[in-house]
Amino acid sequence: MEKINTEILVSSLFTIDFDKVDSLLYTYTLGQLSIDNNKLQLFEFEESEISQKFNEYVDYDGIIFNLKDDITLDTNVSPTENHTWPLGKALHTNKKLVEYLSELDFRKIIIKKIESLGVDRIDSYDLLFSDKEKEIMYRMFGIENMHRENAIKQSEIYSQIYNQESGDIDRVIKGLKK
Repeated sequence: MEKINTEILVSSLFTIDFDKVDSLLYTYTLGQLSIDNNKLQLFEFEESEISQKFNEYVDYDGIIFNLKDDITLDTNVSPTENHTWPLGKALHTNKKLVEYLSELDFRKIIIKKIESLGVDRIDSYDLLFSDKEKEIMYRMFGIENMHRENAIKQSEIYSQIYNQESGDIDRVIKGLKK
């Protein structure tokens, strides 16, 4: 079994495009991992100290882990000037864990998170959810389709208004020519 810890889990979540990891996402992901791991027997969670490299590039306010300002996974963190070493490769991750997380259905985790936060707090979802979670929510709740349908309806309305105004202008011009 492969040993993983908080740093490896958070870094692996960053690697699969989560721009921030809050305590609920972390807890529910770890919980799902524990449930699945009963069958898979791939990982052993062992808490250990966070590395200096992680602390150098990741902020943690007690609730949310996120990359520091102006830092991305592509940021060159090489100690030598003429060598490129992106942060995404420098963070401590686990290949099997990244594969597991890439296949994990985060919809259940997001639903649990929404239930924990309360639907009434969904208004402040910009602060409470990462960009990846928002994408998943858009697909889950059909918001993406709703936006597309609204855009099509607006386009049709604009087209009707344009056609009506064009007809009105044509009638006015014809009336002026008489």
